[in-house]
Amino acid sequence: NVRFTGEQLADFLPVEGSVTNATQVWEIRLHRRVIGANRLSVNYTLRVPDDARDLVLTGVVTEDVNVQRGFLAMQAGGRVQLRIDTVPDSLRPAEWEAVPPGLRQDLTTTSVSHVFRLVDPNFRLPVQILRHEATPVLPARVQNVLLTSVISDAGVMLTRGQVELTAGDKRLLRLRLPKDAEFWFAFVNEGGVWLWREGEDVLIPLQQSAVMEGNTRVDFYYTTKAGRASPRRLDLSLHGPKLDLPLQQITWRVYLDPKWELTDWDGTLQLQEQAAQVQTLQGGLSSYLESERQLQRRQTEVARQNFEFGNTLILKGDVQNARKYLNNAYQLSQADLAFNEDARVQLRNLKTEQALVGLNVNRGLATQQPAQQAEIQQILDNDANYTREQAKALNQSLSSEDQLALGRLAEKLVAQQDAAVANPTAIRASVPEQGRMLAFTRSLQVDPMSDLRIDLEARAVQAGSTGGRFLLVCAVLLVTVIFTLLPRRKAA
Repeated sequence: NVRFTGEQLADFLPVEGSVTNATQVWEIRLHRRVIGANRLSVNYTLRVPDDARDLVLTGVVTEDVNVQRGFLAMQAGGRVQLRIDTVPDSLRPAEWEAVPPGLRQDLTTTSVSHVFRLVDPNFRLPVQILRHEATPVLPARVQNVLLTSVISDAGVMLTRGQVELTAGDKRLLRLRLPKDAEFWFAFVNEGGVWLWREGEDVLIPLQQSAVMEGNTRVDFYYTTKAGRASPRRLDLSLHGPKLDLPLQQITWRVYLDPKWELTDWDGTLQLQEQAAQVQTLQGGLSSYLESERQLQRRQTEVARQNFEFGNTLILKGDVQNARKYLNNAYQLSQADLAFNEDARVQLRNLKTEQALVGLNVNRGLATQQPAQQAEIQQILDNDANYTREQAKALNQSLSSEDQLALGRLAEKLVAQQDAAVANPTAIRASVPEQGRMLAFTRSLQVDPMSDLRIDLEARAVQAGSTGGRFLLVCAVLLVTVIFTLLPRRKAA
């Protein structure tokens, strides 16, 4: 974990038997004798336990020299803070501006916490390491839940769930369906997402809304057997989905065939409305095409919001999330060819830039080029996020030949990534909201993963009263007798 670099460096190796007091003597060989200034850099790593609270820093001493001058600059990364209570006589506090530009390299003033001038290079500096806790995550909050269920005469229920929530720092929404339910697919902010299962739960990846202070919308579909059914009676037990968040403003709309009349109900929700008139669904090709046009217009608007939000994140240096939003803009803008091409080009440019930065970082870590170490360390500390200035500085530190070679390699990597499907394209189902509608509501459900349940009993609506049916039968018989006797009288 020790590496020396320099223009005239030929070789370096440790001197055997020179380990004393946790120090090691190294021998450095140059290509030729050097007269005048010569730059030589050394990079080394000291392993510190994760729970360490104290650390002693020792100086790097050049042997057989008359005078050694220098500076000590300290920089902490992540949630680590360095505190120095006692400064030895071999060090004197100094300002960052006092360090010669040739020694500063690419370190910034904001990244350096302490600067000392060396009085004696053979110093021992005790340092206290303070580790701060991570910032508390922003809690997710559900704004409203809308369930729409259509029940067939056989007791099979198709349900569409719509959940609007403020995602905060929550990245996965845990969804648990009723027993023996069949999950279909899900959408997040109008776009398809990759799902995975963990036992009985379905995990849906969330993302922040592209609208500032906007909510994230999750749509999902599933079917299940609701209960027993007969030609004259329905006995149903409806179980809703369970979410790992407290719920509020819950509405569950249940659609039955018009022939069924509700006789009794029970459950965790309250019946608020029973449609007096049966709702009918106007079908046909024209209505379907109009609904599809409305969906495409809504998706295009969401795509534009994602596109603008992604570009804003790029300017802020959050390229990882920016890529997600630009990809959503490209996926959702299929109906607008011109805008879709703009989103595709912007997304591909960002992918190519990310690939180029990644190649530069890996190359810099392998070659240990001093000119790149500051940008590389900042990118690694920031979870591979970077600004346009950092990407430009990394690329300009390379020769023109290296820039051309890495650029071609980055384009090939992006082409391979684009060959794979980024997001699934699910078929969006239209729930037939027709028939007798029952609306159940609940204002708040505090406990996560709690059950939403509705028990229904219904009977088939009789066409008329018993007396009315008897009179109708008599009238039919009378008409039949009259038409039977008329031909006989004419023949006589």
